[in-house]
Amino acid sequence: MDLYESIAGKYDEVTGADGRQAPAEAMLAELRRRHPLTRVLDVACGNGLHAMILARMGAEVTAADISRPMLDQARARAEAARLNVQWVHAAMQNIAERVEGLVPSNAEGSFDAILCLGNSLPHLLEPRLLARTLAGFARLLAPDGVVALGLLNFARVLDREERIVGVTRRGDREFIRFYDFLEDLVRFNVLTLDFSAGQCKHEITSTLLHPYTPAEVAAACESAGLSRFDLFAGTAFEPFDERQSDTLTVIAAKP
Repeated sequence: MDLYESIAGKYDEVTGADGRQAPAEAMLAELRRRHPLTRVLDVACGNGLHAMILARMGAEVTAADISRPMLDQARARAEAARLNVQWVHAAMQNIAERVEGLVPSNAEGSFDAILCLGNSLPHLLEPRLLARTLAGFARLLAPDGVVALGLLNFARVLDREERIVGVTRRGDREFIRFYDFLEDLVRFNVLTLDFSAGQCKHEITSTLLHPYTPAEVAAACESAGLSRFDLFAGTAFEPFDERQSDTLTVIAAKP
């Protein structure tokens, strides 16, 4: 079973959503202060956290994800909150073709911001797919628009080889996220421990990631025509340190 199909119904528990809302709101508010966020495409939107925040800000939002269970959950959450978001079922590497075909009002070059956050890019397991994805972003980007990419600082991850990503617990369930380091890829695992009725049941689901380093992401942005870019640490736009920063935020634009 696909990792995200397996955890879609408990995604907030696995990722500790209680602690993600406020930093996400602060990050998007700061991004909005720096750049216009009027027409936004949220790629690999997951269960809709960023798309819904943007819609509350008054942005015209299109959000896409490859996982139907995650997209269904995002749509239901937005409808319950009475937020208007256009949802598209699409893989990152096909986003330009899918958006141009399914959302006619958002023609080529119509988005002033394209987001791909939450460590989504590493799911593109080959550099050619990363190149294709970023070229699609550039194609959809309006003049003076920006692309915001958020992922883990894999230069640090690979250097330290720390296997435990995080541990969260909700009631009788505990979720342990950890890595296996393979030759060229990283396997990301979620171990679910269910403590109930005096027993401990467990389930493990996994997905592969390509550990793109900051240099590789910057080079791919430049190849896609996004040659104006800045590197920041995480969601607070702090100075990026390849040896110390946990996460990487790339803000890129056409020259």
